Amino acid sequence: MSDLAQQHSESAVQLDHSLHIDNIVLDCPHNPIDPLGQVLKMPTLRYWSNDSLANKEGYTLLLIHCIGLHKETWTPLAEGIFRVQEGKSPHRRVREAWAFDWPSHGEAAEMNRALLANPLRKETACSVSEWGDHIAAFVRSDMAERRLVAIAHCGGCGAAMNSLKSFPLKSLPYTAVILIEPTITTRELYAIHRAPSKAKFVAATLRLPEQWPSRDAVMAAFLSWHARSEHWDLRVWKAYFDHAFNHRADGTVTIRCKRWVEGASFLDIEPYFSALSQIERVSGLLPIHYIWGTETFLPPEMQHAIVDSSKGRVAASITRVPGGGHCTPHERPDGVVDSICAVLDSPTGTVRSRL
Repeated sequence: MSDLAQQHSESAVQLDHSLHIDNIVLDCPHNPIDPLGQVLKMPTLRYWSNDSLANKEGYTLLLIHCIGLHKETWTPLAEGIFRVQEGKSPHRRVREAWAFDWPSHGEAAEMNRALLANPLRKETACSVSEWGDHIAAFVRSDMAERRLVAIAHCGGCGAAMNSLKSFPLKSLPYTAVILIEPTITTRELYAIHRAPSKAKFVAATLRLPEQWPSRDAVMAAFLSWHARSEHWDLRVWKAYFDHAFNHRADGTVTIRCKRWVEGASFLDIEPYFSALSQIERVSGLLPIHYIWGTETFLPPEMQHAIVDSSKGRVAASITRVPGGGHCTPHERPDGVVDSICAVLDSPTGTVRSRL
């Protein structure tokens, strides 16, 4: 690697049937606000099989999580996508998939604790725009000649679209982009639908505890504070709890992504407006697909605005997953897998919208 150097790779761990995973830690490009020679780390999961790596025609998926989550919550979906696409024609199969930690979340939060404490990072920790830059650097350094599909959820959609900022239209790196429950919107709609409750929501986040006496205690607490958490798929639930917290020898549990970081992420608004600008810039050339849950809390006005073709925001497809809320990938992972695979199966990057 050049800009994003591979620091270490754990031995491959077998997952579903022939699917394996590597845990790779990447060096992000240096941010001038940090001390010279010190860079954020971006732990990454690489999913692959012996057969998939031999298929040079297959897709390479980039999996980008939402605020408060981490890379491991993509594992049930990655397993499903590989399984569904297996046996199809080579150009519709998956070659490999990479799931990134936001450098302020999950395992990355611990690795970057010292840099995140930099007073110059107090407002955003690692902004979604900066994360997009780090993903872009990875794409430039490692992904030449790949058929890349960026798949993002919620806040991660901002990172996915911001990762395109530095690419000219004639050399966009992605074959397609899939945005799941994107919170990207216009300034006007943000002011109406999101801003009035934002301060209260962030204040409530900052009041949440960071340590519990046991795993059972944190699970009970999560059910009480996280809306619709009782609807989560057990596979995602387990992945979240196994990796969002430190489970100490004495039985106590501490959260990895500190509350101030999560709160700062919710207040990091500007990158979502620039993400909308990127949609307007690229959607005539790059297929952008949208997946919503039928029970999402995001208002119809926001859903419609992001695909307003009169503003140059062209949707390649719109799919709705029955029974899914805003956390559709966690509640209905199999439904999301089916929607993703429909995109991967489409010969031109477009599929008929299923409203």
